[in-house]
Order: sequence, then structure tokens, then C-alpha cells
Amino acid sequence: MNSNASSSPSSTSSSSILAEENALLREQVQVLTHQLDWFKKQLFGPKSEKQVLDMEHRGQVLSFA
Repeated sequence: MNSNASSSPSSTSSSSILAEENALLREQVQVLTHQLDWFKKQLFGPKSEKQVLDMEHRGQVLSFA
């Protein structure tokens, strides 16, 4: 008995389905990695908590308080 001969069409179909699913998942990982990088840049980037105010503007804001 040759088990490979009887399961060949089924395994080929299963293999192509898995390859297609793998390609879709890889693409999704790439998109999500890009989004994660963007969010990290927004959250931890150079402008995350730093606000540079010039002294003239800062004095005007404080004088109204």
C-alpha cells in the first residue's frame, strides 16, 4: 500500500491553501509592523512630551493668569 499516492491530490490542495494563508498572514504581519512602528514613533518620538515655547509667548501666557 502506498499512502502517498492516495493522499496526493488532497495534500496538494491542502498545501496550496496553507501557502495562500501563509502569504496573507505574512502580509498582515508586515502591515501591522508598519503601524506599530508609526505608533511607537508618535508615542516615543522626539516630540512625545517636549514642547518648546519661546520666552516671549510664555511670558504672555503667564501674565494673563
